[in-house]
Amino acid sequence: MKLSSILSSTLSGVLAVGICAVAYAEVQDYQSELALAEYSEQHQCLAMNIYHEARGDSSLGQKAVGFVTMNRVYDSRYPNTICDVVYDAPQ
Repeated sequence: MKLSSILSSTLSGVLAVGICAVAYAEVQDYQSELALAEYSEQHQCLAMNIYHEARGDSSLGQKAVGFVTMNRVYDSRYPNTICDVVYDAPQ
């Protein structure tokens, strides 16, 4: 086997691995941006819920509203996200 063909196939393999690594990094960056946007949206829903439910209450009352909302998120009988819990219609 010629040295040039060995180098060519090795270079092709290295190039393919490099392209895969770059693609993987791009996907990770996209997922991070999506996660940040999702976190921001959920945070906004929780803040608005606390404001509308307990704006005249003490900080303890506001924390209680936040805890109730989060407990519902973790409860299987309610939706899985803060925004879905906040906008869930009464049953």
